[in-house]
Amino acid sequence: MPGMPLESLVQLGGTQDVDPSVDVTCCTGDFIIVNNLTNSKALPFCVGQVMDVDDNSAIVQWWHPSMSKEANLKAGRKRNILDLFGEWSPADELAVGEVEPLPPSVLAPSKILLWGFVLEEGTLLPFKVLDQIMDLDFVDLTGLKISSTKRGAMYRAHRLMRVK
Repeated sequence: MPGMPLESLVQLGGTQDVDPSVDVTCCTGDFIIVNNLTNSKALPFCVGQVMDVDDNSAIVQWWHPSMSKEANLKAGRKRNILDLFGEWSPADELAVGEVEPLPPSVLAPSKILLWGFVLEEGTLLPFKVLDQIMDLDFVDLTGLKISSTKRGAMYRAHRLMRVK
């Protein structure tokens, strides 16, 4: 490596184990997660992207999970269920009848639980984010009713094999 002047050496602290509410602020373009304020049992949390933010509110474009075939060992046709572990897409691109009730687009920043993450492949929630949701203790994502899809089963195995 070529020599570098001392002024160019900077130590950056990691934010892996730091509470995001302490030292990070939500910005335009960030993905966020909130409790589903509509009490939908099929959609226990909501994912959105911040379009604009000020001191009192944030304007959010909500994203909605796709439907996937239920993965079970029963014979016969498989029913479609919401796949929280599968692809998410902006709710305004879906037909009204396909969308679960979502919170209002204007949201108080105090309602935001997680923010600042990036979707894998542009449409999938990373397992690390799903782990953070589980650690907040407001929803169990390993339940058979929720995780009975192909990627849901992968997440259940990931969560069971995780060492604390």
